[in-house]
Amino acid sequence: MEDNGNIVSIIIPAFNAGKFLEETVVSAMSSNYPFFEVIIVNDGSTDDTNLVIEKIKKQYPQIRTYEQENSGVAVARNLAIKNAIGKYILPLDADDLITPDYIEKAVEILDADEHVKVVYCMAEFFGDKTGLFKLPAFKRKLLARKNLIFVSGLYRKSDYEKTDGYRSEIKGPEDWDFWISLLKNGGEVVRIPKVCFYYRVHENSKRVATRSKKKEGIDIINKRHKAFIHASLGGRLHYVRQMSEFINFFQGFFCSVRVVLTPGYESYNDIMYDIPELFREADGGDIRVVNYGDRVLRIECFRGRGLRRYASRKYRLACGADEFRVLGYYERISGIIVYEGYFVEIK
Repeated sequence: MEDNGNIVSIIIPAFNAGKFLEETVVSAMSSNYPFFEVIIVNDGSTDDTNLVIEKIKKQYPQIRTYEQENSGVAVARNLAIKNAIGKYILPLDADDLITPDYIEKAVEILDADEHVKVVYCMAEFFGDKTGLFKLPAFKRKLLARKNLIFVSGLYRKSDYEKTDGYRSEIKGPEDWDFWISLLKNGGEVVRIPKVCFYYRVHENSKRVATRSKKKEGIDIINKRHKAFIHASLGGRLHYVRQMSEFINFFQGFFCSVRVVLTPGYESYNDIMYDIPELFREADGGDIRVVNYGDRVLRIECFRGRGLRRYASRKYRLACGADEFRVLGYYERISGIIVYEGYFVEIK
């Protein structure tokens, strides 16, 4: 492999994947794009995966391999990406396949436009299920309630490093959570209009094994991406996901939330939805000081009845306190016009 500056790192987590791993690796090594590496992480397999990896290494000695105690696919992917030398990353599960031209087509698109964050393609099922893998066209708002990209999309390692990676606490939709992290603040997505990816369905495949974990995943996504979910759906993501906007619309008649953030503080978007909880956990009266990472938040609380919005009024007046700067405000009106507002400053 020569280095033209555009190396693609194909990362393959493998847990008890001895039956399919070799076929997956052959599909990766058959790529007609010349600048790539393959990294396999054996995630504590108890079958013959290690023997299969040894066989693969004899055929393809350039492949790098790592081994870890069984920690899950998210941890395995993060380990591989940490050690990847590529400009671009292509996650590939150990039972799936790619076509020889997939990487070449994707890199051409990524190279041509720095605003494109993810490139994926049309896909098909094979194995116990066949047919087209039907996914709606990408829309950022729709991503809030549905995973629109299978795991094997190409993206820049530099963009990955701006997220907190694949989350091990999410079992199943950890790739959905990652796509939200990568794309919620912007970036274009392109789908190649050709089948270049094949998703194997079998009794132990991820799609089958993680169905029971969807509710847990939704709970974590609601917690991790509050601002994006609320802006997209008007409230939380519900277990009946397609009904989320409808449910939130009617719940808005009984409880409405408004959050405003000062431009330049977008990285604090999610924390603003936690302001009431942070205020309750701190000691003090109507004004409380809270440590948040390496910053300090000064939170002033207003409560009462009626339509007067004290927090937003104070925000419009842009009242800073000493060394603090205005961060934003959180307001909630519920029940018979019960008002709760928080004016937030940062130091």
